[in-house]
Amino acid sequence: PRSIADQIQVVFDKWNPQSPISLFQSYIYNYVRPETVLFCQPGRDDNVEKWEEALAKKPHPGAVPVQVRGFEQIGKRMIMQNNVLKLLQGRLHEINTGLTDMLRRHDLDISIRAAEARKKHLRLNHQCLRLAAKVQVLKNRGYAMDSAEEDLKKKLIALERQVMDPALNGRGEEIWARMVNVRERGRQLQREFEKAGKSLSQQPEQTLDDEVMKRATKILEDYSSQLSHLAKELAQLQKDFKVWEIGNPDMSNGINKR
Repeated sequence: PRSIADQIQVVFDKWNPQSPISLFQSYIYNYVRPETVLFCQPGRDDNVEKWEEALAKKPHPGAVPVQVRGFEQIGKRMIMQNNVLKLLQGRLHEINTGLTDMLRRHDLDISIRAAEARKKHLRLNHQCLRLAAKVQVLKNRGYAMDSAEEDLKKKLIALERQVMDPALNGRGEEIWARMVNVRERGRQLQREFEKAGKSLSQQPEQTLDDEVMKRATKILEDYSSQLSHLAKELAQLQKDFKVWEIGNPDMSNGINKR
């Protein structure tokens, strides 16, 4: 039988978070890229068997187990997650600001230039019709057009087909609709961030358990994937917008002059 001193030491070690036999220890998960999970190894103070067991029970392919001991380490992790949440909120605010600027530019600049371009097109169309009528009169009188006039006629016909192409307006409307959709999604994520941050800040430290940690980690992972999707969508929108500006030099030149 163990002596009283040994039994007291065992009880102390079970309550001491720094002891290997402490009952106040568990494994939570960090998120990494799934292809890098194979390169992750247990820490210096980790029990290899328990670490391997936690790795086998990972909730998704990108999860890596991390050991926490005692309420102090849980509190530090919550502070770190709160800081990450603030960084994600700042990034989301930047994305929302960029979308707002793009929508403002579309509403104030491109829409006005598009209306001016439509008026100019109608005016040029009328001028082309008058020119075509005069050319037809000259042809009826027996005057044949030379090669330069024939080339000009072909260019005018090709230009009219390009301007009247419905895909041009359809592309602009598609980009605008995607910008509005991404902006609304950004606002929704902002509200969810604020709600999640408020609930985490109001959660009593002494009631933290594994379920709370898993739920908080899952929320941060979802927000991270959604922010990555928003960033990719914003980059694609900017790329499409540049292609659209290249295809519409008259509008782009008018915007640059402003």
